[in-house]
Amino acid sequence: MHCSVRVWTMYSTLSSWHTYLETYGILSDPQYGFRRNWLTSDLLAYAIRIRNEAIEKHGETLGVSLDISKAFDRVWHEILVSKLPSFGLPAGLSAWIADFLSDRSIRVVIDGSSSGQMAIN
Repeated sequence: MHCSVRVWTMYSTLSSWHTYLETYGILSDPQYGFRRNWLTSDLLAYAIRIRNEAIEKHGETLGVSLDISKAFDRVWHEILVSKLPSFGLPAGLSAWIADFLSDRSIRVVIDGSSSGQMAIN
């Protein structure tokens, strides 16, 4: 239960900060992930429009697609935290994200058997 309450509180906090990021234009226009009312089909339509415009203008085009699944898991947290102020985030949000990313650990419980604590870097 403690985890559910914490996750809900975190969701509420992130939701209000997400609104801030959208309101002040901190998220770039091509950023479709994790945005309210921005669908995958919107991104596909945007990509097709850009492709068609390039073909019309230059007669050909080249597309590159990158799969960056789990990209956040591979981000160096210290570097991310050091760059947060340059994104125009409020000091409170930067501090909250830094705190959230620091000293994290995980423990798995299956059928009453528990693993040991493991640090998340």
